[in-house]
Amino acid sequence: MRIAILGWGSLVWDPRELQVRGRWNDDGPLLPIEFARISSHGRLTLVLHSGVDNVRTLWAYSGYEDLNPARENLREREGTSLERIGCVSVADNQSHCHTVPEVCDIIRQWAEEKGLEAVVWTDLSSNFEDKTGMPLNEDNAVAYLRSLGGESLEKAEEYVRRAPSQVKTKIRERIERELGWTGLELKKFCNACNQEKDITEIEINPQGETVRLSCGHRITSVEFTETLGLSEQIMAKHFGPEHELKNRYKTKMSGKTKRPARDNLIIDRGRKKIIHQVWEQNQKGEWELVHDEEKPF
Repeated sequence: MRIAILGWGSLVWDPRELQVRGRWNDDGPLLPIEFARISSHGRLTLVLHSGVDNVRTLWAYSGYEDLNPARENLREREGTSLERIGCVSVADNQSHCHTVPEVCDIIRQWAEEKGLEAVVWTDLSSNFEDKTGMPLNEDNAVAYLRSLGGESLEKAEEYVRRAPSQVKTKIRERIERELGWTGLELKKFCNACNQEKDITEIEINPQGETVRLSCGHRITSVEFTETLGLSEQIMAKHFGPEHELKNRYKTKMSGKTKRPARDNLIIDRGRKKIIHQVWEQNQKGEWELVHDEEKPF
């Protein structure tokens, strides 16, 4: 059974117990979502909410092939009741959504187009007015965030900044404009997808760093002092994560131009390619690509 999990907030960058198979895809259904719920640590979080503009959501395959375990897994990740986990079962035309019931038809149609048999999502509702005594709107959302301090303020800012860039709501636009909480997501070109993707996570270690992209691919950069040998190419071909890009680079002096140069060797497991790039620094201190070669491995 092909089951999808819908995501638009912290599920994407902080899955924790959530069992996800593969990457997060950025072509989920258009749904009415807004920063409308005050959650733990005072964060203003994204939830389904009637009467707001639709935004494009994300989705990933559940690690489970039966609907009940998939719902239970999402319930555990969200720390809520099963009643607050929405679902659509395409085969038997069953659905459950407490917050905005009309999204069930939208999600079912989208699932049929994707060839999915079921979909699950977080069905938490807005509590902004109950918590603050103010109606939810852009002015009041910003006023609420301005009232926070200490750890609550830090957590609230982190959540807004790390929300997927495609989830661009009206309240988010006002927050970015007035509080300057623009997205933390940087962009990096994904060779496997052949397009630029958002950076969702950066892990730094003594050997280098691993960047996780919104498409699910990873790019690992480590310093090296010698050319990648044939044995390492064979290891890269037969072992390691299926979609990982392994990027090794060194800085040297160009033998021809006598300019600082960077020798970049990328192992793209997704496309089974080795990419060799050479960058040289011009008189303005800018890096220029002077050599770009691909070959299979």
